[in-house]
Amino acid sequence: MVWEQNVPAVIMLNKLMESGRHKCATYFPSKSEQSVEFDDYTVILEEEEQHHNFVVRKIRLKKLNEEGGQTFYFP
Repeated sequence: MVWEQNVPAVIMLNKLMESGRHKCATYFPSKSEQSVEFDDYTVILEEEEQHHNFVVRKIRLKKLNEEGGQTFYFP
């Protein structure tokens, strides 16, 4: 869906963990410049900015066997 619609940002309104419970699957790498693969796509964390109450991540999504990719922000 992100790839097909060429979205500029993905917004997540919860933390990954809250009160010791997992609230969301981690579908992006935890360290900058690392990647995670899902079927035909590779997700690369390019930057991460920690703020007091939120985090902004710059993520590159690449489709296997295609040049380039899409970069979007994940606040």
